[in-house]
Amino acid sequence: MRAALVIAVIAISCKGKPTVQDPPPQTGSSAKPITAADLPAGPGTPPNKSTPFSKAQADKLAQLKFPGFATEVRGITDKLLDVRHLTEARPKIAATVTIQPCFDCLAMDLDKWKANVDGLKLLVQPELRDRPDTTFDVGQTELHGASMIYTYQAAQLIGDDKNKNPVAAWTDAYALYYNDGVTQIRVVAEYKDDPMQTKELMLQAAPRDSLEKVAKAFADAYTHAW
Repeated sequence: MRAALVIAVIAISCKGKPTVQDPPPQTGSSAKPITAADLPAGPGTPPNKSTPFSKAQADKLAQLKFPGFATEVRGITDKLLDVRHLTEARPKIAATVTIQPCFDCLAMDLDKWKANVDGLKLLVQPELRDRPDTTFDVGQTELHGASMIYTYQAAQLIGDDKNKNPVAAWTDAYALYYNDGVTQIRVVAEYKDDPMQTKELMLQAAPRDSLEKVAKAFADAYTHAW
């Protein structure tokens, strides 16, 4: 796998014996869909040019907190920052930010990223990765004039796999990638709640466009703070 995709090696699907819920948890005092007012708001300008990544920079970025989100620093070194922000309200939506120094980073060129699609698919749990009903898209987008690459994945399997083993796996996630040749960032916005009775209900609880807004908001915040 290319070094530019080293941050894309942990599957972001959920797994385990679930509590299936139906309808989506969008009612009640602690349940509400995410709106723009709940998200970080940047200055509306392209990302700042980053400086070479260091432990001091990682420590500074690890201090970022956002109202309505619980923060967990999952990894911090002189070559990595991995931090997750999880909504306090349901449905639970996570924004996981991974920042590393560049080493042979891919340019924001869609054809080059599509050539590495197998590496990008490592985000999808093995039980879901090759199913015909799994959605996996790779595309190009922009944030305040800066070109970025995204992937979107959606799948759910509550039942038995092809070997008749019980499986509970689900994913609904939008991953945003960007680098400026010095530092690379990936922001994964994903549904992190219990599975629904169907994949379609999960996608209603966390629509693709909402996850895109979450990913871009956190990318905006971190690329203006690095």
